[in-house]
Amino acid sequence: MKYLLIVDNPTVGLVMAAYNSLSFIEESIQSIMNQDFTDFACCIVDDGSTDGTNDVARELVRNDNRFMVVEQHHSGVSAARNFGASQLPETKYLSFPDSDDVWRSDALRTLVESAELFGGVGAHALADEIDSTGAPLEPGVSAQFQRERFVAGYLRKHAVPLDSPSTFESLVQSCTLYPPGLVLTRRDVFEKVSGFDLSLWQSEDWDLYIRISRNGDYAFVNEVVVDYRRHSDQSTKYPWIKEMDMVVRAKTLLSPFNTPLQRKAALKVWRSWTFLSPLRQGHSALGRLKQRQFEEAATALRGIPKEFLRCLTGPGHVQIPERYSISGK
Repeated sequence: MKYLLIVDNPTVGLVMAAYNSLSFIEESIQSIMNQDFTDFACCIVDDGSTDGTNDVARELVRNDNRFMVVEQHHSGVSAARNFGASQLPETKYLSFPDSDDVWRSDALRTLVESAELFGGVGAHALADEIDSTGAPLEPGVSAQFQRERFVAGYLRKHAVPLDSPSTFESLVQSCTLYPPGLVLTRRDVFEKVSGFDLSLWQSEDWDLYIRISRNGDYAFVNEVVVDYRRHSDQSTKYPWIKEMDMVVRAKTLLSPFNTPLQRKAALKVWRSWTFLSPLRQGHSALGRLKQRQFEEAATALRGIPKEFLRCLTGPGHVQIPERYSISGK
């Protein structure tokens, strides 16, 4: 079903996925309404909320023809974002502001102007953190981390200058692009890579940026444009984040769409993150021997060559862990 929209041929399409976001969604939507760049259409996707999120969103945007609210059964943030993008009219760019974060009034203009000037696959800026009440949380810390982009070398990492874009080589090293509302992406490239990967239930935004960056670079904007909210229900607090990050690294390395140089860059990162695996296996074997668990020790010893080979050449396949939950953010 295609929903009736609102404005014709806007420059930017926004998709806000919302799941039980009643506590924060009003402030988030209001921050989009207050943008000084107004040439956008925004699709709010209610991902099966049960707390009244849908009603609040509909009431807020009732008199603003740049917005629409659509619904789906609870399917997760990736499905919600892909669905929302499909409901928008034709646009040049897409962005995916979260339903608990707050855009500063010049966020969209800053990103669009930078992307237009640069001419790559889009632009990204920085975020500072706020707490559940909207108060600043460790001002400057998050933004400084996001400034510190690196490219993997054989023995050490190399810093990316502030006047340089974010490339495949720097994005595969680590994700400094969060939350997704600080990223603006060309829509044609988003559609070329088929949007968010529905098989990933965490780190799906990082995976998307890496796949998009195979087609060009992101302009880096050294300005804070988003207040990133930290709160108790946030999915990025969950303990499996590092596990899913390794899934993204494995998926990137094994992708048939890598150029030879991109595969080389991905392999360097993989090695830098897994070089301790053989040592951990050896430590495990030693511990088993001390406990006189000889069969378990032998199993651990037999795993050392496998871990060493895995470090050198990469994983044999991508193994996505069992899904613990479908997160709204």
